[in-house]
Amino acid sequence: MSPKMFALLALVVLLLPVVRGDPFYSEQFIYEDVTFEGAEGAELVGRAFIPYEQNGKGIVLYHGFSGSCEGFYSDRLPIAQSLANMGYTVLTYDHRAHDQSTGTFDFEYLVDDAISAITVLQSYGVDRIGVMGHSMGGMIAVLVSAYDPRVECTVAWAAPKSINSAIAWILGSALRAEPTEEDFLMAINKAYGTDLAMERLSVPVNFGNLHTTINDLLHFFAQSQLPEYKPIAQAEKTDCIRFVHGTADDTVNPQDSVDMYNLAQNPKDMLFIEGASHGADGHEAEFLDAIVSWFALQF
Repeated sequence: MSPKMFALLALVVLLLPVVRGDPFYSEQFIYEDVTFEGAEGAELVGRAFIPYEQNGKGIVLYHGFSGSCEGFYSDRLPIAQSLANMGYTVLTYDHRAHDQSTGTFDFEYLVDDAISAITVLQSYGVDRIGVMGHSMGGMIAVLVSAYDPRVECTVAWAAPKSINSAIAWILGSALRAEPTEEDFLMAINKAYGTDLAMERLSVPVNFGNLHTTINDLLHFFAQSQLPEYKPIAQAEKTDCIRFVHGTADDTVNPQDSVDMYNLAQNPKDMLFIEGASHGADGHEAEFLDAIVSWFALQF
């Protein structure tokens, strides 16, 4: 290994807040499991992918509600590996209260954590930042793109323009009035096959990779009504953004992406994946190309 490579690896080890386990080596990058501190002392667990030939650019990947970061580097959808092979340094992590990460499920802290992750990524020596998120993670990507001037390029995949819109779409209702807490829990039950009820407010609940309480879920819902946490209210502050959406999405209305796209600043793009549902099922190659091609073209 060249002296330059040894120096790079030494720098990575010194700058990461915590490194867990031995790094994995491939022909074009290494990855390391990392832990960093989020808002209110939450311990956030993730993985960093560091190319041997870094291009000075980094990308943070934000997963969706009840998911985990592993979905972004699985054999089925190797987004992190594909970007690392192109020279991008990549960081992805489990959101607070998801999978291996701790902390209270809270919208404000989710956004704070997402911004902290950018700082962690910069510790790998990158000086330009992009972000990508799916579903709830897509909401976070839009908000971070609007709020953090370090973000230069964004992909929002199946991102709701608001929690209200997602509730209405899942329930198959126009919900002309503001949705209630009961509507929110009903939408979760329909989407995830759970039986959450307000009578069990303080009882811990686990579904998917999310570990929380109904109280915290309702607090999350209440926060989502604030304009600062509605992507549609912040979309006009974004640019260099691609919205990607499956036309058969039964969780988030494809029109949500169109509405945010119409407000975003150029350069921007709206890309539909014909016949695709909320996840990538059966359309993995198309979603992977939609994500990496935008960064390759614009970033």
